[in-house]
Amino acid sequence: MLASSKSGSDIGSLLHGYQLCAATEGKSPNTLAIVTNSVTYLYDFLSSNGLSTDVTQIGAGEMRTFILYLQQKRCFSNHPYSKAQQRGLSGHTINTYMRSIRAFWSWLIEEEVIESNPFSKVKIPKPPKKIMATFSPHQIELLLGVMSSSVEGYRDAVIVLTLLDTGLRVNELINLKMENVWLANWLESHVAGFQFWGGVPARLMPDNLGSGVVKADLYDPKFNRGYEELAHHYGCLIDPARAGKPRGESRFPHYG
Repeated sequence: MLASSKSGSDIGSLLHGYQLCAATEGKSPNTLAIVTNSVTYLYDFLSSNGLSTDVTQIGAGEMRTFILYLQQKRCFSNHPYSKAQQRGLSGHTINTYMRSIRAFWSWLIEEEVIESNPFSKVKIPKPPKKIMATFSPHQIELLLGVMSSSVEGYRDAVIVLTLLDTGLRVNELINLKMENVWLANWLESHVAGFQFWGGVPARLMPDNLGSGVVKADLYDPKFNRGYEELAHHYGCLIDPARAGKPRGESRFPHYG
């Protein structure tokens, strides 16, 4: 447990000042808790090793010694309830500790408590890169194979292929607006769809999106030149849905 010291430049005294400042600046409780726990961890390490907890006496050497301690520490080695494990702290955990302590030391600089920041000389260990496992071609084939040949099945296939080909997150795809879609990508998606379905429909019935329809009109709509050329090349008709008439649209307007 970290206690305040009589010294005005001791970590214990200054941490309370940081907490007050962070709270008035609207920092989240989670951020405040992470910084507090990390600085407390450093304080306990320094105290238990007979090192000064006065921030004016803590330099790059002390920070590097603490990093080395974290890298050699076993998980839960000092935990009051959990048994110590053979594995060490993860690179992400060590990185989080040190970035939080650096934030506290940056605050000390801003408050003019110290003149130099030890982190100007200390490099925080980078966390290991997480390599996400991807679907194999066989898994993708199985995934698409369970989709029916119905309208809903085609819709689901387009959604899955879009996620696979673009790397979009699901929430990003859901919130995607047509004005965010470049015309080249819009046309390429048609070509990819024709190839996937193995044919070309007689009629294309899009919403009145800006990427394809320049001017919506029931009798004489104006299309983007690239969209017109694509339809002419594949020999199909562009028949946009009537504006304000959802019944005239496809069964899944937000995906077509």
